[in-house]
Amino acid sequence: MLIDSLNHRGRYDGDDYLHRYIAYMTTPGNHRDTCIEEYHRNFFSNYARGIPARQCGSIEKHIGGLVGMVPVLAFYPGGSSKARSAALEHLALKYPNDPEQALVVNTDLGVTMSTAEGGWGRCWERSTEKPGSRRDGWMA
Repeated sequence: MLIDSLNHRGRYDGDDYLHRYIAYMTTPGNHRDTCIEEYHRNFFSNYARGIPARQCGSIEKHIGGLVGMVPVLAFYPGGSSKARSAALEHLALKYPNDPEQALVVNTDLGVTMSTAEGGWGRCWERSTEKPGSRRDGWMA
């Protein structure tokens, strides 16, 4: 759904992604996983109560929803500011206002950027620094 949306729109579009996500997950026979991640259950519990789709995410302790960051980050070559912005927007659909999850996105962005540039050593060095200690704001 996410990759289809990125390819169809040519950019990250949270509303298009949500439309595809809701359509897929609510069409009988599409999703048969009985061990569905908690963020899906929370999202659809909120959605069933009439909460607007962009506000249906919830803060929870699992990180299964973070897998969606990888296609978003990889879609934008070189880890541009567009990549970071799109990844954080996507994150907010699942985990709104969650600083710990945002830190993970920033780390993922650093890994993606560094990998694309062939700099695993630099990536590891920067991803293990404490928050707020970024020397050049690369992952800030």
